[in-house]
Formats: sequence, structure tokens, C-alpha cells
Amino acid sequence: MRSRRGLTAGATQLFSIDVTTGATQTLLQTFFIDNLGMTYDPVIDRLWVVDFAGQVLQFDPSNGFTRSFVRSISGPHTCIATVPVP
Repeated sequence: MRSRRGLTAGATQLFSIDVTTGATQTLLQTFFIDNLGMTYDPVIDRLWVVDFAGQVLQFDPSNGFTRSFVRSISGPHTCIATVPVP
């Protein structure tokens, strides 16, 4: 099974999505996030999220997707990307 992760805004749910069948599995159901962008960093095995309020968060897959607040950045944001280092 090849899977990807998805995160809903609002009453937040983190999903694992089987890209072959489209089947979903809820991994986390918790707090409120207002609009967001999400990316995965394979080097440290973390999901990164930035929300409309400028909160930067990390989710740790190896620790039950524990959420960690990283920092706040100014202005509204709904996009985030991981850029590989050569």
C-alpha cells in the first residue's frame, strides 16, 4: 500500500490516504487549524504545517503525530514546501 497524508482545516483530522484505492484512515483528531499548507520532510521524518494565522507546527509520525508549535511568522499563510538540499 502506498499512502500519503492529508490534514483537514477547521476541526482538524489527519488522515492516511491509500493512493491506490482512495481509502482513508484517521490518524489524529484534535485541535482547530484555520486554513493551512502541509509538507513532509523525509530527512527528519516530520510533517510541517503553516496556518492562516502564521503558526508553524510540526507533527511527529514516530510519536503518535504529536504536535509541536515551532514559531509564529507574520502575515497569513496557506502554503509551505520542503526544498531538498543538494
